Amino acid sequence: MKYFIDPTSGNLYMLDPAIPSDQALILQLEAEGYPETTFTIYQTKQQAKSALAETDWTEITSVSDPSNPVYLLNADEFITYRNQLRAIAVDDTGTVQWPVKPTEQWS
Repeated sequence: MKYFIDPTSGNLYMLDPAIPSDQALILQLEAEGYPETTFTIYQTKQQAKSALAETDWTEITSVSDPSNPVYLLNADEFITYRNQLRAIAVDDTGTVQWPVKPTEQWS
């Protein structure tokens, strides 16, 4: 199998070079500059994007605003965590170290 990622949509193409119709598509994707990848790298990137989505709420300004009666005390830990996830989401080596998700601490 050969795996290509659409640089615009992020969709994964899984193609079998033994299938004639896939052979033609492989040549087309290569000609158009689609990067070849491994399925593991694709899965890792998708996991990182999912983890980012799960913590999107931390980016809401009022969540970390100390003038609110209840606010996130460790917003800086979430910023660091999300930056590490962003680095994984664009990593093409497949060698990543997963950060530990901070535990929410509220005022």
